[in-house]
Amino acid sequence: MRRLRILRIWCDTDAWTSQRDSEDGSIEYLSNNLCWFAWHKYPWKLLPENFNSRSLGHLILQESSLHYLWNETKLQQFLSLQKIDLSYSDSLKRTPDFKGMPNLEYLNLEYCRSLEEVHPSLKYCDKLIQLNLYVCTRLERFPYVNMESLES
Repeated sequence: MRRLRILRIWCDTDAWTSQRDSEDGSIEYLSNNLCWFAWHKYPWKLLPENFNSRSLGHLILQESSLHYLWNETKLQQFLSLQKIDLSYSDSLKRTPDFKGMPNLEYLNLEYCRSLEEVHPSLKYCDKLIQLNLYVCTRLERFPYVNMESLES
């Protein structure tokens, strides 16, 4: 499945909870050719370290168990990424560095109740037209963002 371009997984229950809790890590491999990655209730705390898809356009991980998207030690380059939807991801604590995402247009963090910080590099997302932070009740740090591109 190394040439896989679209991956959509819908999990209606917490069936993977016991497996996730017994392992400290993530899924072993995701194709770097993915253009669309959607996994409802993604069960791990991070995306795989070796995942770096330059062609990824949509990342949709609603109701995930993510704490962070990936390890912050290396800057990820997602040059084609236009949409990130992490809504209802109750464990998400902070967003990633956005410098490697110059084409980001849509960022949905609605109901990310543990979110404390939006990375300051969001100000470099000049193409951002939609930003949803509804019910991010623990948000403490939010950077200056060029609001001219945002839709009302």
